[in-house]
Amino acid sequence: MVENTQVRSQGLAAASEDPTAPRVSVVIPCLDEAETLRSCILKAWAGLAAAGVRGEVVVADNGSTDGSQ
Repeated sequence: MVENTQVRSQGLAAASEDPTAPRVSVVIPCLDEAETLRSCILKAWAGLAAAGVRGEVVVADNGSTDGSQ
């Protein structure tokens, strides 16, 4: 348990030293969402901007067949 805490602490310290590192990751799971994915991504970016938080939006595709990827 202590080792995990130390690893997390070291990772946080390294991230805090990089002023360009994202502070928040928005992860959007996706399966055949070609019609709605763009809107979700734009809303996630808008939410980060409105909150004044530096972040990233990650889409995790799960084998879409409709061009979502």
